[in-house]
Amino acid sequence: MSNIDSLIKYLRKQGSEKFVSAKELAKLLGVTDRTVRLYIKKIKEENIFLIESTRTGYRLPKRLGDQDTSDSEYVSVGQRRFQILRKLLKFTRKGIDLFELSDVFYVSDATIRSDLAWLSNRAKKYELKIIQKGACYTLVGEERKKRDWMVDLIKEQSSQGASFKDDIQKFLGYLNLKKVIEISQLAFERNAFYTNTYFFQNFILHLALAIDRAKVGDKDSFEREGCLAAVTAYWQTKAKKVVDLICNELNSLFGLNIQVQDRLELIVLCYGEINQDSKLVKSYINKELEQTLDQVLAEISQVYLLDFSDQQFRQKLLYHVQNLYNRAQDHLISRNFSLLDIKVKYPVLFDIAVYMSALLAGGLEIEIDENEIAFLALHVGTFIQHQTEEEKQLQAIIVTPDYLHIGSIMVAKLRDSFDTEIRVIQLYEDFSEVLALESVDLVLTTFGIESIPNAFLEVQSVVSVKEFMTSTDIKKIRLKTEQIYQKRYRMFLQRTLLQWIPEELYLQLSLDLKREELIQKISHVYVDNGYVEAHFKRELEEREKLSSTAFPSKVAIPHAIRYDALQTGLLVLKSSGILDWDEKEVQLVVALAAKKSDTSVFNRIFPRMMEVMAESYHVTYLSRSENRLDFIEKLVEILTTDGYYSL
Repeated sequence: MSNIDSLIKYLRKQGSEKFVSAKELAKLLGVTDRTVRLYIKKIKEENIFLIESTRTGYRLPKRLGDQDTSDSEYVSVGQRRFQILRKLLKFTRKGIDLFELSDVFYVSDATIRSDLAWLSNRAKKYELKIIQKGACYTLVGEERKKRDWMVDLIKEQSSQGASFKDDIQKFLGYLNLKKVIEISQLAFERNAFYTNTYFFQNFILHLALAIDRAKVGDKDSFEREGCLAAVTAYWQTKAKKVVDLICNELNSLFGLNIQVQDRLELIVLCYGEINQDSKLVKSYINKELEQTLDQVLAEISQVYLLDFSDQQFRQKLLYHVQNLYNRAQDHLISRNFSLLDIKVKYPVLFDIAVYMSALLAGGLEIEIDENEIAFLALHVGTFIQHQTEEEKQLQAIIVTPDYLHIGSIMVAKLRDSFDTEIRVIQLYEDFSEVLALESVDLVLTTFGIESIPNAFLEVQSVVSVKEFMTSTDIKKIRLKTEQIYQKRYRMFLQRTLLQWIPEELYLQLSLDLKREELIQKISHVYVDNGYVEAHFKRELEEREKLSSTAFPSKVAIPHAIRYDALQTGLLVLKSSGILDWDEKEVQLVVALAAKKSDTSVFNRIFPRMMEVMAESYHVTYLSRSENRLDFIEKLVEILTTDGYYSL
C-alpha cells in the first residue's frame, strides 16, 4: 500500500470529528511534515473535496470519514477517470454522454464534469483535445497520441512498485520472496538453464501460485495417475530437473509439498522456454484455447491501443491461460492475498485484466474469479515493465572454461550488479565455439587479452575479468557499458542529424541580416522544401513575442511553440556578414521544425542541444564548420562531451 493510501486509510479510522496533525501523519508514515503536505496537495489535485484542511491538521469529510469500506475514495477517483478515458477512446465517433456516465458511476454530473476537466488538462500533454457539444464529449487527435497516453498510464502504474515484488511477497505470505528467488536462481544455474529477466519473473509468478496452493493444502486438480503420466513424458529433461530441485528445496526448508499438477505446469513453462516448437509442448496446449486467446489479444490491443504481438508474451500467457482453464474445469480457486492491493495500486492493469477475463470466460465457457483476474493483471504488468527495461539492455556472451561452474557464478554476479542493463544470452567455453556476433553488444571473458582472437578485439566490446568477478571487474564492466551506450547515442545522432540536416537546410550566406529578414528567409526555405505549412512564419513570430530565442552565447534557435511540422528538419544558417537578432549579434542560427510523430526522437536531442549551445565556445566551434558534414560531425562531438548519452 502506498503512503497516500495509508494516509487516507488512517484518516478514515480517525472518523470525521478529529483533525490529525501533519506531525502525527509524518510519524506514522516515516516521512517529514513537508512530505505529508505534498501528499495532501497531490490528493487535492485529484479531488479537492476529499480532505478538509485547517491549521490543526486534516480530516475526511463526514460522508467519507464514516464510510466502512476498504477501498479509498482517492483510488476510486483514479479508477473512474481511467474508465471514462477508455470510453472516450472506444467511442471516438459518437462520444460519451455526461448524464449516462453519472448514472453508470453513481455520482453527480458535477463530479463527472470535474473528471472530464482533469482528463482534458492531461490530454494537452499529448496534443489531444476533449470537445464538448452539449452533454456529449469526444476525444479528438492522432491515434498514435491516444495510444501513447494509454501506454504512459499503464507504465506509470507499473513503475510504482519495486517490479511488483511487494505484491508477490504479500502473495507468498510468511515465505521470504528473496529466499524463493535465490532457490530458483540456484536451480537454474546448477542445470545450466540461462533465462532472461522476463521469463524468470514469469516463472516466479507461477511458482508463487503453486506455493499458495501447497500452503492451504488444496487437492490436486487432475487425477493423480494422469498427472504423473504427463510428468513422466518430461522425465529426463532439464526443465524437470530444475523444477524438482526447487520443489525439493522448498519441501526441505519450509515443509511445502508442491502438488503434482503444479509441478507439471512449471515443467511445461520451463520446457517451452527451451523447446517452443516441440510436439510435447504443443500437445499440452488446447488448440481451440489457443485460437480464443489470439482473438482476445487482438480485441484487447484494439480497445486499449496496446501492442500485444510479442511472441514471448503470447507464449507465457498461453501457458497461464491453459493452466487457468484446467483449474476452472476442476473448480479450483487460486487465492491471491494481494488482490486488494493489485486492484488499488494498478487500476488500469486490473481493468485490462477484467476485460481480458470476460472475453476468455465467454470464449472458453468457464468462470474466472477475481483472484485469477488479479494474477492476469500481474502478467500484463510484468510484460509492460519488461518491454521498458529491455529497450535499454545490452546483449552479452560469456566465454570461460566451465570448471567449478564459473559461468553460472558470473551470470549470478552480473544479475546482481546489472540486472536491467545486461542480459547474458549464451555461455561458451572457447572463442572457437562463437559463430554469430551480430546481436552481441558485450563479450565477457576470463581469458587474457593475449588469448583473445583479433577478430573479437577489433569488432566487439570485450572485457577480460577474473574467474570470481571482483569489484574492480564490476567497475570495468560498468565503464564498458557506458562506453557502449555512448557509442549507440553517437550512432543515433549521426544517423538522425544526417537525415534532419539535408543540403537544402544548410545555408552559408554573405549578407547582413536582421531578425525579421532571417525569419523570412528561414520560413521560405522550410515552406519551399515541404517541411512546414505557409503559416510557419507567423508561428515563429508568435514564439519570439514570448521571449527571444537568441542566447548570450551568440546563437539563435528559432522554433514554433507546437510540434506540427510536415516533417522534421534543423535549418543551419551562417553568414560572413552580420546577423542581428533583435539587436543582438549572433554567429549562428539553428532553426527547428518538428513533426509530432518525431517528438520522442526529437526530445533525445533538443534539450541537450540547448544545454551545450548555451556555452559560447561551443557556438564558436560550430560556426567555424566548413560544410554541412563538418557541422554535423562537430555537433555530434559537443553533444556527447563528458560521456553524455541519452537512452
